[in-house]
Amino acid sequence: APAHPRRPASGTAVIPRLYHLGELGFYMDEETTAFASRAMAEGKPPQMPSGMPYHRALLHTFMNALSARVFGLNNEFSYRLPGAILGILTVPLLFLFARPMVGTPVALLAALLLAFSEWHIFTSRQARMYAPFLFFYTACVFSILRCAQSDDNRDLVISIVLFIVTVTFHNLGVFAAFAPFIALFIPGYSRAPTYKLILFST
Repeated sequence: APAHPRRPASGTAVIPRLYHLGELGFYMDEETTAFASRAMAEGKPPQMPSGMPYHRALLHTFMNALSARVFGLNNEFSYRLPGAILGILTVPLLFLFARPMVGTPVALLAALLLAFSEWHIFTSRQARMYAPFLFFYTACVFSILRCAQSDDNRDLVISIVLFIVTVTFHNLGVFAAFAPFIALFIPGYSRAPTYKLILFST
C-alpha cells in the first residue's frame, strides 16, 4: 500500500531535530529552563539554583524533568528531547489541520515547508517552550475547528483543555480563542450554532 502523505513529511522532520541533539552546550535562555527542570527532577519545586521560583511554562518544565529522570540530569539531550518530539509531531499535525481546508497536495507542501523550516528546526532543538507551544497551539486550533464541524460536546471539552494547556506554555496562546471565527468565515464549514462559536471566543 502507498505510504500516507503525512509519513514522508514526518520522516523528513526527524533527523534535523534529533541529530546530535545533546552535543551542543546550552545557549541563550535554555539554561533557565534546564535549571528549573533539574530541580523538579531532583524532587524540588521548579526553581533556580538561587532558590528563586520559576513558574513559566510549568508543564514544559515538568516534561523536561521527566525526560531528565529517564536520560540523565547532566545530559543536554534530556532537556531538549520533549521539545524535539513535539516539534516533529507538529509536522503531521499541520498536515491534518490543513488538509480539510486546502486539500492534500497543499497540506503536504505546508508540512514539508515546516519540516525544513530553519526557524522551526532551531526552536525544536532547544530546551525552551517555543516548539511545544506551537504544537499545542496548532492542536488547539485544529480541535476547535473540528468542534465547529461536529458540534460535539466531547470535541468542545478537548478544545477547552487544549486551550488551557496552550496558554500555560505561552501567553500568546490566548489568540487561539479567535479560531472559531475561521469557521464562521468559511461558507458551509460550521455545523455548530454561531452563538457557541462566539461564546468560545469570549
